[in-house]
Amino acid sequence: MSNCKIMDAAEKELAEQSDKSTKEFELTFNTPEKTEKITLSGSGEVKVSTLV
Repeated sequence: MSNCKIMDAAEKELAEQSDKSTKEFELTFNTPEKTEKITLSGSGEVKVSTLV
């Protein structure tokens, strides 16, 4: 899955949250090369962390 598709899915998921001011969630994607963690907050902040 490309990073663009991952971000699109994450943004869509955040948009579907009913109370954006208090919700936060994480998406974690594991591949043989790395692990990527995307954290979305209700304020619209997106953090992407790559773990090796």
